[in-house]
Amino acid sequence: MSAVSRTNQVVFFARNCIKQAEEAQHQEKRQLEEAALSHLYSAIHSFANELVSQYRLEPFQSLNELFNRQNLPAELYELSLLAKESSGWLGALLRQHQRMLLTGLDEGVVMSLQQLITTQSDYVDLLRNWLIELEKTVQRMRLHYQEN
Repeated sequence: MSAVSRTNQVVFFARNCIKQAEEAQHQEKRQLEEAALSHLYSAIHSFANELVSQYRLEPFQSLNELFNRQNLPAELYELSLLAKESSGWLGALLRQHQRMLLTGLDEGVVMSLQQLITTQSDYVDLLRNWLIELEKTVQRMRLHYQEN
């Protein structure tokens, strides 16, 4: 499977989990939200791998390691900036994924782009927004690297 196909596949999985979570109840909803967040994280990782392959860079062990490299191509440098931006969608997604690995998506507080989210039903909207931002970013960056 190509790197582009893999990225598209995990974006599709995330979209399906979000759609199912919209209609699910309680524990099933939480499971689908966690699955969607895992797929969104996998999509970021996969897209970074796609860019690494495109530019024939050395493979990476973690996004942190990749984003801390010097002289990254423009797309990877932009992703690294988005990941470090505390109020941005990618930084929030990465922090929430790390939090989920440690504690799950409990009824605790989630940092969103502009506010604190404290109810379970708010996760679907947040995940959908991250998916939209991810899809826009991937589409825009693919157009850029295909032109070069």
